[in-house]
Amino acid sequence: PNPLINNDVSARIVYTLPESGIVKIDVFQATGQLVSTLIWNIQEKGRNQIFWDGTNNTGFPVPNGVYFYRIRYGSERLGGRLIINR
Repeated sequence: PNPLINNDVSARIVYTLPESGIVKIDVFQATGQLVSTLIWNIQEKGRNQIFWDGTNNTGFPVPNGVYFYRIRYGSERLGGRLIINR
């Protein structure tokens, strides 16, 4: 997990692409509700990273808890867990 400890720290999501292409990364609540779309754009081949500051799509901080992210690249789907603990 990538804990967010306070408002000054962001969770980092690192991923590697076999070739350049469109990547979409979403963050969800444990209930499955979309919280934030972090990126939906072309990314370069190789190692990439993105940071989540613990806010939703409207810019407001989300409550403490466990969140999940999903990386979509072509037909690939990867995911992980993020913990907010401010």
